[in-house]
Amino acid sequence: MKIEQKNWIITTILIVFLCSFASAGIPRRNLGFNFYWEGDVVEIVGNFRGGSDIVRLPMMKVSERHWTITLKLRPGFYHYRYLLSREHWRQCPFIEDRILVDKGPLPGNFTLLKVYPVEYEDFLVLAEELKEQGKYEWARDVLHEAVKKFPEKEEVYIKLGHIYEEIGQLGLAVDAYTAAMEKFPVFPEARYHLALALEELYADTGKSDFKVKARQQWMWLLEKGHYRRQAREYLQ
Repeated sequence: MKIEQKNWIITTILIVFLCSFASAGIPRRNLGFNFYWEGDVVEIVGNFRGGSDIVRLPMMKVSERHWTITLKLRPGFYHYRYLLSREHWRQCPFIEDRILVDKGPLPGNFTLLKVYPVEYEDFLVLAEELKEQGKYEWARDVLHEAVKKFPEKEEVYIKLGHIYEEIGQLGLAVDAYTAAMEKFPVFPEARYHLALALEELYADTGKSDFKVKARQQWMWLLEKGHYRRQAREYLQ
């Protein structure tokens, strides 16, 4: 049997094995990985089952220098790198994001792979999962991507603003709430959270401009009959 055929059979078996460990819920995506190397063996090594578990998969040689593999991955954030001829480590030359892994069975520098969902609701689910794991920056990235793909969804702006607040970036939270307010002028929740964030900025900095802008939002909410109790408290 030819080496290429052996590689293909082994790879197929390992992909099936890998997919059997994938989480249910958010649909998985087929992702192709390609590497160019003149050596005899190329393997891809990463936490493709999630967590700290590391799998090592042989890639298939499709031409003199071209090695490839397709994995079916659940949306999430993964780290991986290539092992050439079983001794040389290489990161992906096509992805700039990097991550230093200092825990687990294989520490070191890896390529950071961000696999986003396709459906809107799945973006929200993934962001919430990452938050529960304490990975707020990654949850922020997921919601930021969701804003770009689904700009017509009011809720995602609010969730992005909440994430910015949780990681202490109040100015960016204000930007997210402001974007929601400008895009959806009659959406009271955006104005409410914008007013709260402005009040917090005022408390932190003492700058009266933040208080003036917050008051404008409270006045609008009071006039339109939304969040009346909170508006009256802040307008006293």
